[in-house]
Amino acid sequence: MGPMTTTHAAKPLSIVLDHVRKPSNLGAVLRVAAGLGARLVLTGSSADRHRRASRFAAVGLEELVPIEVFETLDEAARALRTEGYSLIGTSPRAQKTHWELDVTGPVALVFGNEVGGLSQAKLESLEQVVRIPLAQGVESLNLAVAVGIVGYEVARRGQR
Repeated sequence: MGPMTTTHAAKPLSIVLDHVRKPSNLGAVLRVAAGLGARLVLTGSSADRHRRASRFAAVGLEELVPIEVFETLDEAARALRTEGYSLIGTSPRAQKTHWELDVTGPVALVFGNEVGGLSQAKLESLEQVVRIPLAQGVESLNLAVAVGIVGYEVARRGQR
């Protein structure tokens, strides 16, 4: 199997992090974004931790990933929708799985913080909400792992 073409070429992908707390998670997500050829959008306290993130997991990759910063998720969502993006969030309570995503057009994957995820109000403001199926007894995944799973599913669908 040859190298995957970047999502920027055919179907733009943005990864939005809202109020992510741990710089190590930002660094790991930055590495995933680089692998996907995705843009990273930071909102709220995620932006405050951005400068420390590359020290943890993404040394040397920061220049490969376009990064945009917004004060709020609402501001980021408005800007992304103006560019034609559909916003998709994740929640363990969602009915649809990430395998059932509708990925026509540019996609922005929205992830909340490590403790509470996205609020119900924020989830309701998105075009789609999906879950990653987990084995019984497992409540959640690490943020970067979740970003990788959903991000690469979007990329895989864009390769068809």
